Amino acid sequence: MGRLCAGRNDQHNLLDSMHSRMQAAAYFFRKKAEMIFRYASTFPAVVQMLTLPVLLAMADETGAVTGKNIVQEAEGNIGMQAVMRNDVEITTMCAVFHKQKALMLNRVKSWKGWAFPGGHLESGESITDCIKRELLEETGIVVTAPIFKGIANIYNTLHYKRHIIYHFVCYEYSGNVKDSCDEGEIRWIDISEMKLLAMAEGMEYRIPLFLEDKRQELYIEWDEEHGYTKVTYSEM
Repeated sequence: MGRLCAGRNDQHNLLDSMHSRMQAAAYFFRKKAEMIFRYASTFPAVVQMLTLPVLLAMADETGAVTGKNIVQEAEGNIGMQAVMRNDVEITTMCAVFHKQKALMLNRVKSWKGWAFPGGHLESGESITDCIKRELLEETGIVVTAPIFKGIANIYNTLHYKRHIIYHFVCYEYSGNVKDSCDEGEIRWIDISEMKLLAMAEGMEYRIPLFLEDKRQELYIEWDEEHGYTKVTYSEM
């Protein structure tokens, strides 16, 4: 009887031990799952390139980040509030040139003033497809082989929001240019006269990306109180 009781106690102890280990394992993998989802929402392009074992290795038993360099990079360049909210806006813009003239749009809704055509990247759309769609919708033309010229990386230091604009130029197109669209008047402007236009806010900083014979990143820091506090160009 004593051996039977001892055996039952050993069995109960074993089950208790297994239960504790299962709870610990469940907690461990739950934390890792939370970390994976966090990275999936924050760095979707990066996560798509990683395998599940690599993702699992990104968190330790407490769910803390072991890849601290990624978080430090986010804190330094985006701000953790933006990282957690994923406040990144992506748009495209394309300058179509023909006989020393550029096709421009005088926007009358949001972001008023003269600018090149373009717009927001939609779900399930590539950057190139976005610029082709926007040019067709706004100007009525179909652009061929747009050339990537760089990005404008605009960071709001007050609200931790980032706006990335992909810049293109194009010299070939088909179709007839509209006179106007819902956004405003469309017109061919002499390149030499662009500086005389009432540009949309910040366009004067972005013009060099379209005109200069190199690919660049324009980095801007700004906020509603102080305006533009940093403007730099870096060749890509």
